[in-house]
Amino acid sequence: MRLKTPSENTTDSNVIALQLMAFIASNEERLERFSALSGIGLFEMQTGAQDPVFLGFMLDYALQDEALILEFAQNQEISPQTLVNARRNFPGANDDF
Repeated sequence: MRLKTPSENTTDSNVIALQLMAFIASNEERLERFSALSGIGLFEMQTGAQDPVFLGFMLDYALQDEALILEFAQNQEISPQTLVNARRNFPGANDDF
């Protein structure tokens, strides 16, 4: 079995974070809840999509909501652990999850 390189892990993590952003933005209720809790609107989400710190924040947000984690993971056909693993590749990561 070939291990992924750090750049491959980062790319995978970016994809997961961007898919999460799209998932949140695709549903009015999810987007309104996100905006109410974070103070961040759709425009800020779009401009933050290239910022690794913001992508880490998006994963942090999701990892605080088990229902969101499970719904997103099911929608993407991935393990919920994938979000935890993705978060580790962004600035400010810790092993609390």
